[in-house]
Amino acid sequence: MKSSEMTVIRALAIIKLWDEEIHRDRDFGWNDWTDIKPSKYFKILGERAYSVDAILIEMFKRYKDGTLHRQTLDLYETLPDGIWKQSRKDTPKRKLELKGRRDGIDAIREKLGR
Repeated sequence: MKSSEMTVIRALAIIKLWDEEIHRDRDFGWNDWTDIKPSKYFKILGERAYSVDAILIEMFKRYKDGTLHRQTLDLYETLPDGIWKQSRKDTPKRKLELKGRRDGIDAIREKLGR
């Protein structure tokens, strides 16, 4: 289950990054994922042995054709109910993280009309 959750979290972070870059740089011709500094991707995906480029190429293709949002939401819906609910024991930082995740899912739902 942790693997699915991390996939959703990373996909939400990438979608947010690309949405922000497109909005911020729309007048300057933001073309694709290569226009963003690699350090931003490493922060989200980690610097692992796998090829970050291959992952980003596939994710960007799905982002542009609109399937990344649907697939992220579909995967989120397989997670246990309440996985991102706050508890009284959560630190303020954790509460902020959980809110950001829920906001990301809500934004995808709104975009998809769900």
